[in-house]
Amino acid sequence: MIGRKRIKQACTIASAGARPSDRSDSTARHDTPSASSSTGPDQIMLRIPRSGGAVRAYRYPQLDSAIWTSATNAAAPGRVLAFDADAGSLAYVDKNGVPGRIDLRSGNVGAATRVKLTSISSSDGWSIYGIAANGSVTRLTPSGDWTFAPPKRARLVLPQQDGTLLVLTDHGTDLGVIRLRPPDTEVTDSASVPGSPRILHAQVGDRVYFGIDSSLIAVRSRSLQVSPALHLDHGVQAVAPTPSGDRLFVATDSSHTLTVVDRYRDQ
Repeated sequence: MIGRKRIKQACTIASAGARPSDRSDSTARHDTPSASSSTGPDQIMLRIPRSGGAVRAYRYPQLDSAIWTSATNAAAPGRVLAFDADAGSLAYVDKNGVPGRIDLRSGNVGAATRVKLTSISSSDGWSIYGIAANGSVTRLTPSGDWTFAPPKRARLVLPQQDGTLLVLTDHGTDLGVIRLRPPDTEVTDSASVPGSPRILHAQVGDRVYFGIDSSLIAVRSRSLQVSPALHLDHGVQAVAPTPSGDRLFVATDSSHTLTVVDRYRDQ
């Protein structure tokens, strides 16, 4: 799984756990550090030059010798989306908003599409989702693409770990929430939440939290049950979960403090 992702001054670094078998035969072309005594997965760090270039992998904490180098160059990086440990595929977005993949087995790096997309996201590093200019949803995979036209224009896509997809759509003064399982286009469930020009959200386990005006609203991804809103004193500016997912930190307008929400008690 992907660990912390940061864009540093010289490069973008993504920490990932990869099994030794995930590395292709191309790694044999590079000198490798001495084997670690750890019996767990190797901690692999990827480095991409800030202005773009070859991607290099290092076995952490031995950062003075690359154990793998990509066969092609990557564009200047923007942000990491997700990592597929089984396929050895890292999905990311470059600084121009173009989604792409880094294939650790073949060594290839490239754009997944040149079509302009918004709300780009991935939960597994293999399937990359986005919203096209006409409001339809696109899924990009190495084996082929998939398109879905929701009943109303899509505003946000939220791929889930179980393979389902949540799509937020225009729905009058509210926002519609629909669930489906690609590549099937049948909507299996739907709900609605209050509308907002800006959709702030955070995924925690089987819940998606939306910061709408001065309220925090949770939607269960499996049943689309909408929990009663938690009302705050000011408008929500940012929502972020703790690594364990037991709490959320909420930043609000006109406040120098953080609101801490216990997601098990919704308080």
